Amino acid sequence: GCGIAPTDLDKIFEPFQQVGSVKQRKQGTGLGLAITKGLVEMMGGSLNVTSVLGQGSTFSISFKLPEAPTVLQPKRPSSVLAKVIGYQGKRRTVLIIDDNYTSRAVLVKILTHLGFTTLEAENGQEGLNKVRESPSLDVIITDLVMPELSGFAVIEQLRAMPHGQKVVLIAISASAFEADCQHSLELGCNAFIAKPIKFDLLLECLRIHLNLTWLYQEDTATTNALPPELATIVLTPVQANELLELSKQGDIMGICDFAKQLEQADEELATAARHIHELATQFKTREILKIAQNLLNA
Repeated sequence: GCGIAPTDLDKIFEPFQQVGSVKQRKQGTGLGLAITKGLVEMMGGSLNVTSVLGQGSTFSISFKLPEAPTVLQPKRPSSVLAKVIGYQGKRRTVLIIDDNYTSRAVLVKILTHLGFTTLEAENGQEGLNKVRESPSLDVIITDLVMPELSGFAVIEQLRAMPHGQKVVLIAISASAFEADCQHSLELGCNAFIAKPIKFDLLLECLRIHLNLTWLYQEDTATTNALPPELATIVLTPVQANELLELSKQGDIMGICDFAKQLEQADEELATAARHIHELATQFKTREILKIAQNLLNA
């Protein structure tokens, strides 16, 4: 712009004020900066201006904001993370607090498969008792929405314990509201992961906060042939598409639920359903993706 004279700087934030020569004034009411300043100050910020007449003006907005949560981006593509088979160094212990049995069981099976020692608690109070009994925990994964004692209360009480201040704390919840995420972080969580859990994000979170080095399965030649357990399976296009989408999303819990429903719906598909469930608990989403693609093309 053309800049603002020093004598006019105080006027520009007043309602219905326009400064400069008549030629320089644009059509309008002179309310824009006044409204902007008011909104910024309502949010605890400040609106500032620096200007040199004849050269131009710079407007800046400043806010005091809480530290943003770590944005979990997989270090490697999902197809590679799916090959994680363990980690280097001493064994780490993880406590999983979740009133949902399926959610808890899937986490236990996957983390145990990767070499973690796992403990379970089906509610917040039991979780706190486990913490008192096991002071050498490395990680606690807690759901936020639980009856009796919520995950928020668990986090708050845990961080007040002498041996609960250094443990890595990960909140999980099907409620992905920004307020829940922010509140859990303010109470002392290291990270928040929305359900259904994307396990590449969970692994990356564990890698960051435990300073882990993952061990990966070596690439081997792959085949498009279906395993024997699935050679005679017939799914409807809707079922095959559902399995395909779940595997693309890396939704382990969703795949486990799909397999369980498949097993209950058709006795002839029980063996195949159990095989899909087993692959899911081993985090082999790429194999499940190939199975779904083959079933669609069958």
